[in-house]
Amino acid sequence: MTPLILTLEDCRRHGFCCRGVKTWLERNGWDWKTFRAEGMPAETVIGTGDAMGRELIRRVEKDIEDGRRV
Repeated sequence: MTPLILTLEDCRRHGFCCRGVKTWLERNGWDWKTFRAEGMPAETVIGTGDAMGRELIRRVEKDIEDGRRV
């Protein structure tokens, strides 16, 4: 199975603003430009225990189940 990669598009689809996402990334020591270009593996986010990240993963997984994301 292909690992889940979270993207800025996922964040936007679920109501997360760019400024908030950028702050969240910086708080966790992640690079904004890299995230925009490559996304972020869900496993990396899970490893932090961050509630916002876990919620985004849950929503994206639901999108995939419902066929709204490939």
